[in-house]
Amino acid sequence: RQKANLEVTMRLEDESLTTKTKILINISGSGYNYALLPNGSRTVLDNATYEVSKNGTYAVKVYDIYNNEIIKEITVSNIDDIPPTGSCKAVVTSKKTTVEVNATDNKGVAGYSYIINGSTTEFKTNNTYEAAIKAETVKVNVKDISGNTNTLTCEVEEKNLIAGGLCKKSDITVTLKT
Repeated sequence: RQKANLEVTMRLEDESLTTKTKILINISGSGYNYALLPNGSRTVLDNATYEVSKNGTYAVKVYDIYNNEIIKEITVSNIDDIPPTGSCKAVVTSKKTTVEVNATDNKGVAGYSYIINGSTTEFKTNNTYEAAIKAETVKVNVKDISGNTNTLTCEVEEKNLIAGGLCKKSDITVTLKT
């Protein structure tokens, strides 16, 4: 049986930690007919891409003009599809809101975006934030190093202050006459 002289190579477009990547498939040589991608779809391209968002082993079947089959596999292990988790607390006074976030992630937290009364900040690396407004609602978008995000709704605690500052202990003695 005749066989075409084909070279099939596969590599990942992005090998760093990510939420999705592309498998780059290159077929060189003469006598190429078609390939079946991991999802079963057919392509005649000799340079094809296949996007994945889950870890696993992916196989491509390449067929030459004599209907010989070449199977190539690649293992993907750099997909992180687990978003960060956590909680947050906002302490609100008449003049400011202080937010503290306690978040964790299996690969690492990259940053936080604070949503106070519907207005969103840019992503910040600090897990605490102070806004010069009295917040009614506070949420935090937490992003991990792979790009997964999760929105946390903060517990809001209102601290009522007396105008002019906090009440302090006084050393005044009151004597009552009867």
